[in-house]
Amino acid sequence: YPVPTTDVLTIELIDNKKSSLSLCDINGKVIIDYSFIGLTQLDLSSYATGTYYLTVETENTFITKKIIVQR
Repeated sequence: YPVPTTDVLTIELIDNKKSSLSLCDINGKVIIDYSFIGLTQLDLSSYATGTYYLTVETENTFITKKIIVQR
């Protein structure tokens, strides 16, 4: 949250298990890829306005959401 975003996107998971995330541009190019536990923030202020796809994978779940960066 928030979506759409202008700068920082917060990802908060209910459990505190190791998770991984990737952020891809509209062409499918991975631009962010790392692991986190529970809560993380992505600074998207240097990324171009547009649509991105965020995938979060936990032990039992795989979710992809559309992220819109606005200025």
